[in-house]
Order: sequence, then C-alpha cells, then structure tokens
Amino acid sequence: MTTIRKNMNIIIDTKVLWLLSFVALFFFGLYIYFINQTVHYVVLRKDIESTIAGHNSNLSGLEASYMALQNNITHTYAKERGFVEVKQVHFASRQGVPTTISLK
Repeated sequence: MTTIRKNMNIIIDTKVLWLLSFVALFFFGLYIYFINQTVHYVVLRKDIESTIAGHNSNLSGLEASYMALQNNITHTYAKERGFVEVKQVHFASRQGVPTTISLK
C-alpha cells in the first residue's frame, strides 16, 4: 500500500512540476513580449517627436514669412491693387431676433 501511495505522489509531483514549468515559461514569454512592445513604442514615440519638431520648425518659418509679408501691406499698396476706402460703414443686423428656437 505504501509503494502505491509513493508512486502516486511521484506521479502527482511530476505533473505539478511540469504544470508549474509551463506556467513559468508562459509568463516568461509574456514578459519578453511586453518588454519588446515597450521598446517598440518608445522608439516609435521618439520618431514621432522628431517629426513633430520638424513640422514645428517649418511652421515657425511660415509664420515668419507671413509676418514679413503682412508688414509689406500698406494703404498705397492696397490702392494700387484696386482696393478703395469705405466712406460709410454698414453692418449686417437682424430685426426682431427670435427668443425661442423651433425645430421643424
């Protein structure tokens, strides 16, 4: 009876050992996968940050050229291009603005 019990304990112990080995291997694989994904996204973020920095410098150049062009516009330049000064200013307005909203 004791030999049967010892044999059963050995069989159960080996099954538990294999199960724990596979579980440990599975979690080690998950650990490697998540470390790989973390490194991948860190590198991707660095690339995106450098792209954004390039776009920001391009935008700064465009803003500088816009400011330079804006400073070149004068009344004489506008008159040369056919613009005229307005003598009397008219604003658009509504008479009797409704206080309620209706859906049709």
